Amino acid sequence: MDYRELIRPRMSEYRFVHSCAVADRAKHLAEVWGADPKKAFVAGMVHDICKDMPKDDQLKYINENGIISDDVLLSNPSLWHSAAGSVFLPSVGVNDPEILSAVRYHTSARADMTLLEEIIYMADLTSADRVYDDVDYVRSLCEESLHKATLYALAYIVGDLAKQNRPISRDTWEAYNFYLNLCKEL
Repeated sequence: MDYRELIRPRMSEYRFVHSCAVADRAKHLAEVWGADPKKAFVAGMVHDICKDMPKDDQLKYINENGIISDDVLLSNPSLWHSAAGSVFLPSVGVNDPEILSAVRYHTSARADMTLLEEIIYMADLTSADRVYDDVDYVRSLCEESLHKATLYALAYIVGDLAKQNRPISRDTWEAYNFYLNLCKEL
């Protein structure tokens, strides 16, 4: 399957470029950490397949598939595309459960992520198109310890959401607590 052709008509040029960059970064991280580079590339390529889909359609996909697990997720449309993508992808021939799960948790994270989930989560945050202040530090941290990089990213996200008085999804705060405890042992 040509994944570029699968996603291209479903997203803006910006989102397409981002998805290609995430796929490349995911492949690299998979090679560094011993995951399947082909699977990581595919997951990175399709991770945002529903990002540019109308919000009503995203919500329809997740409601029809019973994905809304709490009111925080329901009230946070920026998280919907990942859940919608995980249930939309089988309709276009992407059925690998590991890829679907990586797409599902690439925005919220979750406690005890699989290696592929963690790779896609961090590839999305550290792809070549990302330009935030400490992106180079986070990229280098990914090379040293994927778990520590994940904790660093989660700490930033949880802190930023708290500063903005925005709710934090159950998956995200459980992920933060999990990686905080895990990294104490490293």
